[in-house]
Order: sequence, then C-alpha cells, then structure tokens
Amino acid sequence: MKHITLRRYTLNASSEYGVEVMVIDANGLNNTAVATVVVGRSALVALIAGGDRIVGISEESLELDASGSYDPDAATTALAVVWSCEVVKENAWDPGVCGGNLTEDAMISQPLSAYGAGTFSFTAFVVSSDGRNTTANVMIEVGGVGSIDGGGVCLAEAAAVGNKCALLSVAWR
Repeated sequence: MKHITLRRYTLNASSEYGVEVMVIDANGLNNTAVATVVVGRSALVALIAGGDRIVGISEESLELDASGSYDPDAATTALAVVWSCEVVKENAWDPGVCGGNLTEDAMISQPLSAYGAGTFSFTAFVVSSDGRNTTANVMIEVGGVGSIDGGGVCLAEAAAVGNKCALLSVAWR
C-alpha cells in the first residue's frame, strides 16, 4: 500500500479537494479512482488568563483576559468575546454586578468591591465570523463575613465594614 502525505496547512480549511489515483500494473493495465476530500474547520480555542491564584481586595480589581483565544485554522481570524457572570453560591452580601452579560471586550476589569461574598462563575463566550463558537469558564470565590474580636478588631485577613469584618481575598479555581 502506498501513502501520500501532505505537509501541514497545505490544504485550506472548509474546502473540498478532488483526488484522482491511477494505478498501472506491469502489463500496462490501469484503473482510476476518484475521491473527494473535505477539509473541516477546527474547533476554536477559548483561553482565560488571570486565574489560579489568590487575589486580595487591596489589588482593587478583578481582571480576566480572553484575548489569547484563537482559531487554529487561521491565526489572524478576529474573534468576538462576550463575558457573563452567574452567581453559583451567594453568601450574606448582595452579589453585586454579577448576573447576565458583563461586557463584549476580550478583557474584563472590575473592582473587587463590586462583588459581594459568594462563588461566581465567569464565562467567556468566543465566536468567529463564520459562527463557530466555544466557551471557557473560571470559578471565583469571594470571601465572606468574618467576626470582630472583643476589642473591635477584625481577625485574620479581614477589614472592618460597619460592625462586621469582610474577608478580603478571592480564590481562583
């Protein structure tokens, strides 16, 4: 059996190619076969930068970036990104700005103070001009309400908010 191998990226995605093979034996007899090769599109790759670490509220903002998302078939393809946020687990405070679509920019940057205590799911919905789409997701947990010791001082990594303490960290998962 003989094989023909083409170099990567020789054929264009979303294209059809006709392949014709002619076989001739030692006696000069021949036969021809024709096949159509359809090259499909690859799935988009959605990436979110900014996760897998702990951020203190003193850093002032939550920053997530999906600009590294790409189309494996065409690196120059412009991709649209829509961010959404869903409250997964709400603690004692108001969930703040989370709920529905947040922005249509590749990067989201919002003050951590805009979120109440709880667990939030941020999703980047990535779409190409030909309609292919994919998502990437990150879960963020914002610390809850702590307690004030007998001397009116917040314990651990907390800051006074009224007569309660707010834990000032975000755990990225």
